[in-house]
Amino acid sequence: MAWTLTQLETFRAVAEGGSMHAAAERLGYTPGAVSQQMAALSRAVGGELFLRSGRGVVLSDAGHGFLPLARRVLEEDRAARRALAELRTGRATVRVGIFETAGAVSCREVLRRAAVAEPPVDVVFEEVDVERAVDAVRAGTVDLALSVHYELVPVTLPPGVVAIELLTEPFVEVRAADLVADAPWIVPPVTETFGMAVQAALRRAGEDTGTAHVVTDTALMVALAEAGVGRALVTPLMLRVHPRDLQVHPAPRSGRRTVVALATDAQRERASVRAVLDGLGEIFRSMRGVEGNPPVS
Repeated sequence: MAWTLTQLETFRAVAEGGSMHAAAERLGYTPGAVSQQMAALSRAVGGELFLRSGRGVVLSDAGHGFLPLARRVLEEDRAARRALAELRTGRATVRVGIFETAGAVSCREVLRRAAVAEPPVDVVFEEVDVERAVDAVRAGTVDLALSVHYELVPVTLPPGVVAIELLTEPFVEVRAADLVADAPWIVPPVTETFGMAVQAALRRAGEDTGTAHVVTDTALMVALAEAGVGRALVTPLMLRVHPRDLQVHPAPRSGRRTVVALATDAQRERASVRAVLDGLGEIFRSMRGVEGNPPVS
């Protein structure tokens, strides 16, 4: 018995959601329909794909082995469908996942370049949390996604996903002019990679973060620093998007942040995606060392 693409899509949703109910809500099915599809897929695979865990499920050994294959099949199916659509219309659509700072400085120029590409490319932007960027690319929610990597928090990408480096920038310390040098820090939560990187940088510098203010939003972090609430570690790109009247001091032990574009190997085969990636590379290269833009050293 062969499996179907619908079963593979449902399997992925259950694996990512941790329960039949979560997958049903995500896909618009009933829990019973999801359960039936997973039973049929287990028969086709020849083994149980999930194990019960409380009110949810976890992947069995067979499920862990099968999930990468299912994702790859679904991604290749999407890529094939888009390629056929491009052949029929002569015009491709590329969905780009963006986050605040990188999107703010690049989206307009991406659209301009895509419009004059040969053939022209339609670009649709979708805000994607950098913590979910890899998942969004793997799931096919977007064709490529802007994200960030941190020198002090190494990451390992899953097979089939690549990161194209666009811009590497240092961290700097910002604070109000009248703020004392040992004022409290304003930091992102450690549940985020940004927060992990900042905490690692402050530990490396021997700084105490026990009384730090915890703020998720970068704009609020910079605004609080300007208001004299505390000090913050940010990057030049963040300051470009959120300009404030702040003193800026080097933070040489804080590592660097690299803006990257994430894409699957399959998506990079599309000429339209390559055109957008090339455009992004040129856009961010133009920012390096230019006055008013983030330097790389």
